[in-house]
Amino acid sequence: MSWLDDQIEEKRNFDERRAKIDADAVTLSDDLWVALCKIAAEAGQKGFTLNPNVTETKRSIGFGAVNMLGHRRMDFALTRDKPNVTASWGGDSIRFEIDICNDGTVCLNWKGVPVSIDRAAHQIMRSFLFPELPKRASDST
Repeated sequence: MSWLDDQIEEKRNFDERRAKIDADAVTLSDDLWVALCKIAAEAGQKGFTLNPNVTETKRSIGFGAVNMLGHRRMDFALTRDKPNVTASWGGDSIRFEIDICNDGTVCLNWKGVPVSIDRAAHQIMRSFLFPELPKRASDST
């Protein structure tokens, strides 16, 4: 193969990979949001004041009573052009890349390591609800 053939093949592989990621990114993001809301519901049963909010353009979870000291809001978003999902609040954020894992499925990656939906949700909510706790080694790899 010539150099140009190699580039054409690489571009075709890139486009196929990107199409697969694009096809599954929304579902993956939705699944992570559902997992976050399940944790929020459980936290509500244990005395936390958490308010998931969904509009056409935004997803967020409020923590604490609105207009009260200590209230904060986590915004959750899918960025399709990168592609990744990000949870952000105050000056903090956690971003999971969306990529194809070794088994050929589209999955979340934390710093190059595949993570499950539940693991990602736990990592986000630990940092959001308990920012004073030290980061775990698995959260910083």
